[in-house]
Amino acid sequence: MSLQAQLDTALAQLQQGRVDEAIRLYTQILGGDRHQPDALYMLGAISYRLGGMEQALEFAEAVTMHAPQQARGWALKGMALRNLHRAEEALIASRRAIALDPDLAEAWECAGTALMQYGQWPEARAHFEQALKRFPAHANLRGSYALVLNEEGDLKSAHRACEAALTIDPSCASALLAKITVLANAGYYDLALSCARAAAEQSSVKKPFLFARGALALLTGQFDEGYELLAADRPAHGPAASLPDWRGEGNRHVMLFGEQGYGDTLQFVRFAGRAAQKAGRLTARVPNQLERLLRFSMPDLNLSVYQPLTTHARRPMHEIDPVFDFPPEVNARCSFLALPHALQLGADAGADRVPYLRADPVLTKTWRERLAAILHPRVALVWAGSPQHGNDHNRSLAFDTIKPLAEKFRAHLVSMQVGPGTGEATRAGIFDAAPLIADFADSAALLDNVDLLITVDTAPAHLAGGMGKPVWLMLPFDPDWRWFVAREDSPWYPSMRLYRQPQPKDWPGVVQKLSADLERLIAGDRSVLEPKRGTGGFLDRHPLAMALDLDGA
Repeated sequence: MSLQAQLDTALAQLQQGRVDEAIRLYTQILGGDRHQPDALYMLGAISYRLGGMEQALEFAEAVTMHAPQQARGWALKGMALRNLHRAEEALIASRRAIALDPDLAEAWECAGTALMQYGQWPEARAHFEQALKRFPAHANLRGSYALVLNEEGDLKSAHRACEAALTIDPSCASALLAKITVLANAGYYDLALSCARAAAEQSSVKKPFLFARGALALLTGQFDEGYELLAADRPAHGPAASLPDWRGEGNRHVMLFGEQGYGDTLQFVRFAGRAAQKAGRLTARVPNQLERLLRFSMPDLNLSVYQPLTTHARRPMHEIDPVFDFPPEVNARCSFLALPHALQLGADAGADRVPYLRADPVLTKTWRERLAAILHPRVALVWAGSPQHGNDHNRSLAFDTIKPLAEKFRAHLVSMQVGPGTGEATRAGIFDAAPLIADFADSAALLDNVDLLITVDTAPAHLAGGMGKPVWLMLPFDPDWRWFVAREDSPWYPSMRLYRQPQPKDWPGVVQKLSADLERLIAGDRSVLEPKRGTGGFLDRHPLAMALDLDGA
């Protein structure tokens, strides 16, 4: 049988859904010529479709090595790199594919989504507009374009782009995800949740819609549904993936682990004691940055401590733990985020456990001396989170945006900003504590010596909230699910007051309100520290939802 006949037979098997047989035939071809580019590409494409991105990348790299003029090999390499969150490399590979074959739509889509991953929104918009001139009926391109418009704040155009894409292909995953995102960002959480539920049923790509559905259910107070879906979002490459998930059974040794950032661990560690009582034995796997804080705050909590890997290029947070196997005595695993479902907590936010985090008095004394020159009331300040967070461009502020606070209240301010923006405080004449902060135990001791923390939605907010310290939290118009809709208080943290954008992207409005309230606090009015308590149920639509053409919805 000729090579072409073998390739045709393998492709026919794949088209008939006989994936294993197709893999066998393509592998057989490679037995005769291990560099045969068509077989290498198809095995890579199958791996990509099955979610094996590392394997897909290996096959794609083999294609580009042995057939460097084959555009689809470069496109596959770009797609695998993009899904591995290696955006810069993905962009290089997909642009190489476009240069070789400008009519390869998947290469255009990959380059655009890599630009999105890299946070290059204006360049991504121009890229998709150029691509849509070449491929006007390509639903995925139009859906990704809608996401870019959404990120730039053009919600009306984004919504129109979603509808246009779904007219072309009603099951287009990128367009469905874009529609859910746009509806949520505009404040129509009820419609976004309905869309997520429908998309999870009709799309062949399930995972992003299940997570979106879970987050939207929680945002609107539908806790049982939301927690169940978030718990089911099992990380594919998480630690000890072979272990069963703990769902509240007794007589277990459960390993708790964090699959995202520090904030989730600090928020949900409040339930670790209850989980230990129910399971029988529990060990919490935490990064070394949390070790001193948790050993002092929760001396009975058994810890397994790891040194995080250095992360870059927006890699997923679950990759920072280099250990993927637990000790042999562990027989179940549970992420911190899955604890509410495992414990069947429903609407119980565990506020009665606050404070559950504490500062070491020895460190507190050290920080008292360090901050002695700062006037009371002292205010700690954090304006940006980690750029590795997928929504960081929405939750973080540029220092210039909060400059009015720095100029007006400089003598009262202490910067806790680490990572992005380090150095801005010093240039603005604010005491910069970052060089003195070794870990979260230091952060807790600093917070023990200030009257208030003003922060964006990042880990220090959870630390101060868990300590019962006053927090003013700056939130985007469409917040993370845990902050719910249009309320000023937080069921998680009684000492926290929420300052929300009155409309998308309006950080100056938030800063203006903060400035007015901070002026009252400095004048002696401590009533501004007390949030207005929410009453009644949870809203499923923002009272200031943006105007969209919803056909009367």
